[in-house]
Amino acid sequence: MKQEILQKRNPQVCIKNVNDAAFSRYGKLIHLDVDALLQEAEKLYPIPTSGNAYIADIAALHPFACVAEIAHRIFAEMAIEVGICHGHNTTLLGLEYHIGSEVNMAITDCVLALGRKEDFQAPGIDKEALEVFYVPKGSVIELFEGTLHYCPFSADQKGFSTIVILLDKTNTPISYRKGELLTKRNKWFIAHVQNQKKIQEGNVGGLLGEPLQISLLPVE
Repeated sequence: MKQEILQKRNPQVCIKNVNDAAFSRYGKLIHLDVDALLQEAEKLYPIPTSGNAYIADIAALHPFACVAEIAHRIFAEMAIEVGICHGHNTTLLGLEYHIGSEVNMAITDCVLALGRKEDFQAPGIDKEALEVFYVPKGSVIELFEGTLHYCPFSADQKGFSTIVILLDKTNTPISYRKGELLTKRNKWFIAHVQNQKKIQEGNVGGLLGEPLQISLLPVE
């Protein structure tokens, strides 16, 4: 099993699975047929060759029955955005949280580091307070409001790709006040204390400890 191989490659990290009971503190699995949507997203937006990219809202991903069901079941018919986050990531350099749930649909296997915003107390939150979860390809998960998360880790060297559904206008620009956690509309962000680029931009450094890193599996 791919998760077991990844765990052996990363003995310093306890990698759980979103199917495990421990995930219930942060979110829940959603049982829904999303194959057509995932195939369309994969076709339209292949994984970039380097770095990470996030597109908040893609019109072509809205007209699917599973999206309408998510809008009804999770977001109570409020306006939503349907986007994609994909690329290559091996290091956790921050955490964020939102008002309202976030739904992720895994186009590829990926890994998430999760916490709860109530665990963030001055001077910050240590990486040891986070739990790490393997998200198998095809999984649909709801992250509850207040769940700390950030860009997924890749599971292998091909990179990661996931659909991201949020309340409409989340992550859009605001008049940002340096030194505050609120950095974009409906986005509170905590930078890792070693993430000097973000801290120099005025973000709060509050993720403590050595950066969490995942050693990737080779491409099969």
